[in-house]
Amino acid sequence: MQVKKLLLLLSLPGCLGTAVAQNYPGKPIRLVVPYPPGGANDNLARPLVQKLGVTSIKELVAAAKANPGKLSYGSGGVGSVSHLSVEIFKMMAGIDILHVPYKGGGDFQADMIAGRIDVQFNSAPTVAPYVKAGRMKALALARASRWPDMPDVPTFAESGWPQYQPNGWYGLCAPAKTPQAVIARLNLEAIKVVTSAFYRERLAVLVADPAGSTPQEFAAYIRNEYEKYGKVIKATGARAE
Repeated sequence: MQVKKLLLLLSLPGCLGTAVAQNYPGKPIRLVVPYPPGGANDNLARPLVQKLGVTSIKELVAAAKANPGKLSYGSGGVGSVSHLSVEIFKMMAGIDILHVPYKGGGDFQADMIAGRIDVQFNSAPTVAPYVKAGRMKALALARASRWPDMPDVPTFAESGWPQYQPNGWYGLCAPAKTPQAVIARLNLEAIKVVTSAFYRERLAVLVADPAGSTPQEFAAYIRNEYEKYGKVIKATGARAE
């Protein structure tokens, strides 16, 4: 999960007193680069604000609490994982961030880069190119360990939020009346593939980890996911569009 915060930078008049400077800024402020992305002005400004910007989950929460409803986040649409995962974190952290739904997971990247939205929770491979290019700032990853491709980005647990675990997952399912013997055989063969060196290498590129669970463990996991996301859906009234 990648999150990007509002870019913070402003020049102060020299006559401002020390006390004012120490308390500044009291709210998020925005650096305006009045030229199209990709130009010299843009390339010079982004590394600067990367160093000056609100740089951890703790600071993001503090900024959101100081300015309720002022920060915004983009998602792939109402009811999507990128929507509900933020709503879960909002409930945990007790913050108010404005939801800006888009028609797809990649549609809001341009607005994110341009600074029209402030935060997103998205898959690491999706936003890694933008982070490496200095166009986005990664704050934390929602996984058990750091990703080797971005070793400087801490996990949510390292950032003080070990209880935040919104996992995007994939699994194999069969019709309800499939014989148990057939399910057991499919499970055995699938685990062989998922735990193979070839498949692990493919998963590493996608920042995914093989589970290799039993049918009973997977069924229990699905029930837990229904309960977890059901709470936030009821609280927000979210409905898939």
